[in-house]
Amino acid sequence: MASRPQGGRWRVLAAGVILAAVTAGTWFTAQSVQSPEQRRQAAQPPERTQLTAAVERGVIQEKVQLTCRAGHLATAELSVGTPGQVVTRSFAKTGQRVVPGSVIAEVQGRPVFAVPGEFPYYRDIGIKDAGPDVDQLRRALARLGYLYVSGREGGTPAGKPVLDAFARMAGRAGYAVKEAEQVPASMLVTVPPLGGTYLTAQEEPGPAAAPFASFGLGEESWLCTGSDGTVPVGVAEGQTARLSHVQEDLRIVLGREERREAGSAAGVQSVSEGGSTGHGAGSGAGAPVGGGAAGGGQGVSGPSGGPGVGGVASKGQGASKTVVVLPRRAGEKLTHAQAEAVVKAGPPGSLIVPASALWTQDGRTVVSVVEQGKRDGAAAGGPSTSGASASPRPVRTVPVKPGLAVYGRTVVTPEDPAALAEGDQVVVSEDPSSRRGTGGR
Repeated sequence: MASRPQGGRWRVLAAGVILAAVTAGTWFTAQSVQSPEQRRQAAQPPERTQLTAAVERGVIQEKVQLTCRAGHLATAELSVGTPGQVVTRSFAKTGQRVVPGSVIAEVQGRPVFAVPGEFPYYRDIGIKDAGPDVDQLRRALARLGYLYVSGREGGTPAGKPVLDAFARMAGRAGYAVKEAEQVPASMLVTVPPLGGTYLTAQEEPGPAAAPFASFGLGEESWLCTGSDGTVPVGVAEGQTARLSHVQEDLRIVLGREERREAGSAAGVQSVSEGGSTGHGAGSGAGAPVGGGAAGGGQGVSGPSGGPGVGGVASKGQGASKTVVVLPRRAGEKLTHAQAEAVVKAGPPGSLIVPASALWTQDGRTVVSVVEQGKRDGAAAGGPSTSGASASPRPVRTVPVKPGLAVYGRTVVTPEDPAALAEGDQVVVSEDPSSRRGTGGR
């Protein structure tokens, strides 16, 4: 049989290639060449997406962060004994209460009483002595229940009633006193009438430290400031704050945190009946209760010159600053916490919209409310879209009065209360020029 000529095969292959090329060229031309109408449509901007958000009803608040620590608004320091003397026994314990009328330590074997007062005792008080220190001791003993006063004793000599009342206080604490001739200043330290809490203390026997103890006045509270150590702008008394670990609104009080420095305790001043001044170093070891000052150390001056032995520090005031004070619950273990203070708040039940929903029209603030009810799938409080292919829905303009604005959210009050309600959708993203009227965001 005769074979098919080779030239026929090549002609078939060439025809196929030519057909494929013509088909590809036709497709490319169809894709590249557009009619005038097609070109006009392609030049149009893409369909706008209408971004909306739901109107909320609630309370809008502006808050600031506070850093808090447990502490006392005021602290003070106590000194007992004089340099070189020894604390032979200590009753002070860190964290315990400082109780007026109690013995806080023994120095050289003699008790030191915490008595209510405003300034340290600067001399031993004898039966015929009179003055502010005597009046203070008289009031202290009356407050503690050891002495009756009528209120007319001011400026009068101590007399036997004051010395006997001191003896009763010592006896009740377990220290026998016989016919006290004077009240040694070295046995008295002054504390506030309500006492306080020991923050630090010399709890073991040893040389008298300066100070012997420090204590916080009054009840322990939360003391709070901003991150820079000051009270943030806008925080005021009567506002509320909430601690991170306490789900309760607490009323804010502003207070001055003060720390008193320790006063020196170099000796005791004694004033004789005739007014001359003698100096002593305080009572020596084994000296009887009520006995005079023993030893010959150099003393300090009287009230104008500084404190004597013991007493609430009055050398001067240390650092003082304003802090936010919040109540602290009894038994709380935390010593540091965070809090939020509400510095501004809108009325309860306010209508709230995103700030980006507000624009101006003819000098008024308005919002654009989407007609035909709420949008499907719109999350309350968050933006929602109608879909990329949907045309923007019709809107109506509602004049409003803006109020408190916090973190991109604004309280609004519609001029017509019926024109805006919770759940309505307001436009938050659209070209303002497309709206009727003039103005913009």
